[in-house]
Amino acid sequence: PPSQAPDPEPPPREAGPSDDADAPRPPASGEWQRAVVAIHNARPALGAQLAESTAMESGDELVVSVPGGFQLDKLRDALDDPERRELIENAVADVYGRPLKVACELGDGPPKAKPPAARGGRESAVDLVLEMFDGATPLDGE
Repeated sequence: PPSQAPDPEPPPREAGPSDDADAPRPPASGEWQRAVVAIHNARPALGAQLAESTAMESGDELVVSVPGGFQLDKLRDALDDPERRELIENAVADVYGRPLKVACELGDGPPKAKPPAARGGRESAVDLVLEMFDGATPLDGE
């Protein structure tokens, strides 16, 4: 059988606009989630406030998006408090490997539940369980 030649190396990547340090990077949820865990370990209530948030780097800033107005107000309060801001920014610096100024914004909310018709017409979890057991209930005779 003929031997296969190894795949050639890809050509070197040219520098482009995506290499600009000030260009926004896509959300790095793994990094941000590790920072949230560190914050939660130090201040559980503050970590819980950030549990549904996402973050995106933009230059020397990390913009944290929260899903609702209440969460945004709570995060603004935290960032206005020097002690809590320091805790957040220290956790971010530890995880991201450099200091970043943390800012906040209102982001998209958590995904909404689909209406029953979109889930195949099931009205409740009870209907799903009944379907799984062919409609039998615990009190049905054998």
